Amino acid sequence: MLASGDFMVTPSRLFVGLFVLAACSLAIQGETWSQASSDRIKGNQIYMEKGCALCHAIHGKGGKAGPDLSDVGAKRDAEWLEQFMISPKAVVPQAKMPAFKGSPEEREALVAYLQSLR
Repeated sequence: MLASGDFMVTPSRLFVGLFVLAACSLAIQGETWSQASSDRIKGNQIYMEKGCALCHAIHGKGGKAGPDLSDVGAKRDAEWLEQFMISPKAVVPQAKMPAFKGSPEEREALVAYLQSLR
């Protein structure tokens, strides 16, 4: 039996604890929830504006000329994605994708978006 003042784990306390743990994890990585979310949203917009969806599909939507990117974030780290976007043929000699045409900030946001695809 619990006395007053004893701590009891309830589903709502467990959820709050997991939320705090996730927030701390992002803070340790130098991000905030809003910054990480903002980068992903901007990256998604860049993905659409730059025409990536003409060749690549995500969750069944988009082209078929390039690889499906639905879970690319689970397969490739951010450094690989960035290097591939800068010079696709240097990373994968048989690549048909052109180099990313955009600013370093746009490329960073696009990488953040692709990393979120798992």
